Amino acid sequence: MHHVCAQARHLVFSMHLKCFAWSLCATAGGAMLLLSSQPSIVVAAEPAADTPLEQLADSLASWNKLKEKSGGNYRYQVRRASFVGASETEVAVENGKVVMRRYRTFTPPAPVDPSNPNAAAQPDYAWTEEGDKLGTHKEGAPAKTIDELYAVAQEVLTKKLEPHERLYVKYDDRGLLSYCFYVDTRIADDAPSTGVFLTKIELSEPK
Repeated sequence: MHHVCAQARHLVFSMHLKCFAWSLCATAGGAMLLLSSQPSIVVAAEPAADTPLEQLADSLASWNKLKEKSGGNYRYQVRRASFVGASETEVAVENGKVVMRRYRTFTPPAPVDPSNPNAAAQPDYAWTEEGDKLGTHKEGAPAKTIDELYAVAQEVLTKKLEPHERLYVKYDDRGLLSYCFYVDTRIADDAPSTGVFLTKIELSEPK
């Protein structure tokens, strides 16, 4: 089982994150669930008695507890990569409402910071949206709360997969959703993916 799961992880990471070690492959821990359109083909990092929707409901319950402790104040990042480059969207939420979204891109090879040659320099954000400017740029992940992203994940899980589609789901060490998406397996490189990606979630103190 360990060997099969390793192959599954390698497939999804190599499909979307070939060039960047900081991308989804840096999301350590948690269980990974791989489903094909054939109900009999299920590969999981550990045995799971619950259905995918029940697992998502458990994860949402964990998120609601953490969200309540933070007073609905948090920020998260969405990082996507392909063979031509990568991008990062950061979304900030206060009192349960999106208040900021910003976006930047990375093009390989990453520039080196002269003051720290062992670490790649981080490019500046191309733009930042606040107030009535939220959602005005086409690039980047949408300006949604994590609650809204869980709703999108539920839609993904209830979709009837076509024979050529494959679903990937992963939760982090806290039980929070890391990603839930499906891809077209007929496309070998940079296959379009539909669903939710959460690279990093940071909770703030209540205001």
